[in-house]
Amino acid sequence: MPAPRLSAGSLGQADILHSVLLGVLLLGVLLLGVLLLAAAPAVAGEALSELGRRIYVDGILPDGTLLTATRFKENATASGAEAACINCHRRSGYGSIEGRFLVPPVAGAALFAPGAFAVPAASRQKRPPGIQVERFRARSAYNERKLRRALRDGIDPDGNPLRPLMARYDLDAYAVKALAAYLRQLSGAAAPGISGDTLHLGTVITPGVPPPQREALLEVLHAYAATRKSWGMNWQLHVWQLSGAPQEWEAQLDEQYRRQPVFALLSGAGMAEWQPVHRFCERRALACVLPSVELAPERDSDYYPLYFSSGLALEAQLLAHHLSAEPAPPQRLLQVVADASGERAAAALREALERNGSKIAVQQMTPEEYAAAPPAAGTAAVCWLRPPQIAALTAAVQTPASPIYLSALLAPPEELALPERWKQALRVVSMYDLLAEQRAQAVLLPWLARNGIAEDYLRLRGDAYAASDFLNKAITAVQMQTTGGIPGSLTRERLLEALESTLTVFRDDTAPYYWRLSLGPGQRLPVKGGALLHYAAPDATELTPFTARIVP
Repeated sequence: MPAPRLSAGSLGQADILHSVLLGVLLLGVLLLGVLLLAAAPAVAGEALSELGRRIYVDGILPDGTLLTATRFKENATASGAEAACINCHRRSGYGSIEGRFLVPPVAGAALFAPGAFAVPAASRQKRPPGIQVERFRARSAYNERKLRRALRDGIDPDGNPLRPLMARYDLDAYAVKALAAYLRQLSGAAAPGISGDTLHLGTVITPGVPPPQREALLEVLHAYAATRKSWGMNWQLHVWQLSGAPQEWEAQLDEQYRRQPVFALLSGAGMAEWQPVHRFCERRALACVLPSVELAPERDSDYYPLYFSSGLALEAQLLAHHLSAEPAPPQRLLQVVADASGERAAAALREALERNGSKIAVQQMTPEEYAAAPPAAGTAAVCWLRPPQIAALTAAVQTPASPIYLSALLAPPEELALPERWKQALRVVSMYDLLAEQRAQAVLLPWLARNGIAEDYLRLRGDAYAASDFLNKAITAVQMQTTGGIPGSLTRERLLEALESTLTVFRDDTAPYYWRLSLGPGQRLPVKGGALLHYAAPDATELTPFTARIVP
């Protein structure tokens, strides 16, 4: 008997509505399932990469236990952060030099691809004798299985033993998978601020920087950027002029960055306060390349801001070292200050003297208080003052305390007109090199002349030129790595690592005004020393060394 046929008319309206709603619900569930399935690999991939980051950076395994490393040759062990890969292979994953050994790149673009000079296994013995390349450039590609073997047994993809410098890590398959996931994306994409053929760079000017100094710095930066092409890209400079109180600056910087991301902050100028800019750069993972600031923030383990020196803090340390080493130090030290920079410098000197165990009684006063009550015998003074304030003080005080110390950073000697009675008592605390003028004649002054720039504010202009030239040389160094068979993108981390070497190699050609510059891995203050200078005679016009070079 045939089944009864149902017509629309035989179904109630409630049944029809129920069927429609059920169908819509089932369709929604199916669509949601499809979406969840599509999203799951991305979420899992991000989570896996984060587990790998913790291994690489922090030395923490996926199960929360500490990573353990064993040095094969010394049979020594390390764990946790001390065993983390970042210590040797760096934040970029592109390695470093340890002594006479090259630490090869492990970023995914290099690790999971054959070296530029790799040859098929069948013809490896046919390489002409005498051709020597770094081993990583001639090896075949890693995969996860070979990576685990290299970490555990010290064997490269082609079965050759790794150098003893490489520690051993007994990682399970899941930990290696997580580490590989992180390495695959490490330094894999170019940083923000690179668009097409344009390299966007920012420079920050804080409130209080005198307009002539602001223009002197920007004139150099614009002139350098106008003629520069790095990695095939033109430089475009964006001037970020801050305003208002320091607590408002980070929001202003965030807004500027939102409008136009930049690859790095180049040079810049600041007075006593720079901490908000420093925090912004660290938070944004944004390289800040050699701004001219009077007092660099304490950096602890911060990575991205790079300064010439700690500024007034370094001068304070130089003076504290000198006073503490004196066979007959003064019983009393007057610190003469007139603004926030002077107050910060005075505080840094008090702290440095306390660290050195000094018994010198320290007192702080204004220039007016110093002029009204000339100090007695056995008292020295340090004037954290600028040229106009020193000019007023020399007019008011006929016979200064002996000795009296000046800051070369706040009061460049070439900007002072000192009476002979002051020269006789004067000591200048300086991180600048007495041979600076000779090197400036060879490097900086010809460049200024070619670009029609006046020879004033030379140290500030020299800072801006050095920051620009070091940046260009560092980008060129990264580009040479890529053309030399090491793949990868231009990232801020690779830039900073390249700066560490270019600052040391090209210091005399690029930064003529400073004592010796050197920058080791992770260091961010290349100027580490200085000296005290004096006028050898009251009628002398040139400063000469009063002490040997001091590295506090």
